[in-house]
Amino acid sequence: MTAQFPEVLILRSTPHALYSTPLEHYLARLPKARRPKFAARSTALRRGYVGTWAIRDGLLWLDALEGWMWQGEEVVEATLARAFPWLNGALKATFMTGELRCPEGAMLTYVHHPFASGFERDRLIDIHKGAVIGERLRLNPPDPVEYWIGPDGSRRRAIIDPDRTEPPPDLYEPGETPRGARYWRQAADELEALPDEEAAAHVAAFTGLGARD
Repeated sequence: MTAQFPEVLILRSTPHALYSTPLEHYLARLPKARRPKFAARSTALRRGYVGTWAIRDGLLWLDALEGWMWQGEEVVEATLARAFPWLNGALKATFMTGELRCPEGAMLTYVHHPFASGFERDRLIDIHKGAVIGERLRLNPPDPVEYWIGPDGSRRRAIIDPDRTEPPPDLYEPGETPRGARYWRQAADELEALPDEEAAAHVAAFTGLGARD
């Protein structure tokens, strides 16, 4: 299947591409009569929608929805209010338990399958009933390097080796953004990394949802 447009996650005021679909957990709980019928108008968006999520005060929320859905015999633009008219504002994601994946940095490998492409690093957020219980930063590959991320965005090198009691020395300065390229012992510019000002470009790649393939 074609690689799919990601969801969007706003984390500490920064938009991230979200390679997870938390809304599917909510849709699965709805009675069939109340479940919106999203319309797939692109092979790169088979689920028919893109959700904009946010983490606020340690909780996951769905703030906005765009895409296409059936309304009777007509296909109309999907919005949060139109898809779920019983909501009063944002949707609190108490239905979500699992891991959210936000890839960051340059794409290392493209895989022609939903959300399977590999990037320099992955931001992994553990959710339990809508509440954030942990956040990690994993550098890819060869051997993953992970950091525990504090609520303020600070990081602490995680212990992966079970025989160690202290985390290994950090490979990066406190204010430096970790890059998989450095861990590969490659020069960072050998990879076609996105400039900082374009780092969220793949987050906004779904604009123009009305175009058909």
